[in-house]
Amino acid sequence: MAEGAEQPPGPPLDESGFMMLPFFGQEVGELFNSLVPNRMVQFSSSIRENLGIQGMAIVSPEGSMGMLGLATETSRGMVNVSAVSQGAIQWELRGYQPLPMLGLDVKGIAAPGTAFLPVPQEASITLGTIVGPMKVYVNPILQWGAEFAFGMPNEAQDSMLLIGLHGWGARQTVGGFKAAVEYKHFEVENEQLVEGSTVSLAVTAPRFEDNKPTTNAPSWSLSAFKQYGMNHSACAVFEASPSGECVLTAGGTRKIDDTCKLRGKLNTKGVLGLALELAGTKDLAVVGDKAGLTLNCEVASIGPLNPKVGAVLQLSS
Repeated sequence: MAEGAEQPPGPPLDESGFMMLPFFGQEVGELFNSLVPNRMVQFSSSIRENLGIQGMAIVSPEGSMGMLGLATETSRGMVNVSAVSQGAIQWELRGYQPLPMLGLDVKGIAAPGTAFLPVPQEASITLGTIVGPMKVYVNPILQWGAEFAFGMPNEAQDSMLLIGLHGWGARQTVGGFKAAVEYKHFEVENEQLVEGSTVSLAVTAPRFEDNKPTTNAPSWSLSAFKQYGMNHSACAVFEASPSGECVLTAGGTRKIDDTCKLRGKLNTKGVLGLALELAGTKDLAVVGDKAGLTLNCEVASIGPLNPKVGAVLQLSS
């Protein structure tokens, strides 16, 4: 395809329509996601063995939504059925194994526009191989993704090297690739984590930008994460975009006491994010230790503050 030619008709090719290598850099991702200032209430409860109920309500400047659903484990896998506030029903089947080395996940929606027929939205097939799993994604608008990952532990079983590759596209056109490599080292004593370290390098190379083929340089990120037991952590992430802009972010977690934990991050753009996690105790009225509250805030330390605040309440039983 010639440089500057229009992208073929169909879904966008600038980025993958599916999660890309989600287990690489997972610790840093979980920390940074916990610092997003959401306004949300979540609850979950076990009705009986293998049957649970879960719900969520979220309020944001873009709009509000709610969800209420049931989850059950069957001989065919985990089944989730949820009603959402837009008047649709979402459903998901995870972990179905038609063959010993083959796994199938399917999720879809039943909405008024489809006469409440259970239309699939996404399907993925996982094939277990000798060196690692291979996964293929597809959806009704003919987007596809394929990824392969494998790990190589050392003889002492306290370190591991992980390598992964994800490719995406639509119909017969390849949209781009993401490659990642990660090294993990951990020390365990009496089945408890004493210390853990993770270093991850990821490179993402889309072949399209703004609906046109591109030869831009890829974006990449280098992250380091250090876990001190189950209470404290520290991390640093260096990211470079195709335009050459570089951002360094440092963050971490500090346990203050058994009911309080502080998380934070600061990057070279001046964005400061903080989260205070409060866990319930048995002495707390009504909810006891089945509740958790996270208070978030984000401000710009350079220029206008542009403050954003949020709170996440979690209830379980």
